[in-house]
Amino acid sequence: MTVTIQAKSEQNLSPYSNMIDVECTYYYPTGNLTCTQTVPMHKRTIAMNKQFVKNLGFTHGDTVIMYYDKQIVGYYEIEDTGAFKGNVVDIFVDDTTDWNERFYKDLKQYGRIDAEIQIVKAVG
Repeated sequence: MTVTIQAKSEQNLSPYSNMIDVECTYYYPTGNLTCTQTVPMHKRTIAMNKQFVKNLGFTHGDTVIMYYDKQIVGYYEIEDTGAFKGNVVDIFVDDTTDWNERFYKDLKQYGRIDAEIQIVKAVG
């Protein structure tokens, strides 16, 4: 099956366009399914505030491209929510997380770091 990633905006999805500033935190497994009824997975699952997602015109299940210091960290799915407010992205981590990767290393060291996202939608 081929999946095409399509921007939810008509603007070009080039680096640094349609960027949304966010504050990243992280969370560990709880044993529960996400709000979209999936098993959370490292390097896939993120949680965002329902109202923040709605205000942007997107939904849980959409795909996010995460940037840190103008470098792509990866593609994540908005699969969960949390009690936090505003532009927070809570990133799922587990025992497979490579804490030596700069993004994760800084995230663990500081607890919260600034990043940018582009929200896209999988079509196909």
